[in-house]
Amino acid sequence: MIFYNYTGLGHDLEKRVHEKYEAEKQRAIREAEQAVWEQAEHMKAAAVLKAKEESSVDLERVVKKINRQHEKALKVSQSVSPVFLVSATPLKSLNRIL
Repeated sequence: MIFYNYTGLGHDLEKRVHEKYEAEKQRAIREAEQAVWEQAEHMKAAAVLKAKEESSVDLERVVKKINRQHEKALKVSQSVSPVFLVSATPLKSLNRIL
């Protein structure tokens, strides 16, 4: 007479099913994590590119503004006569000079 340990057989089957389920769950988690990291890398690259473009535009704007200021200052300095410089000097500082 052969006796089978059905409890052990059922337990082994349940254990294998549980292990397979856990392996599938872990695989799904890894795949989801990988997808999230890939998406994050794409978003980061897009954000860096956008920031570079915006900073380039800002830098260009600042350089143009400074150039305009320098050109204006140059025109003013070229148009100012020495007589104007003396007459524009406050009287108190003129007395100190004399």
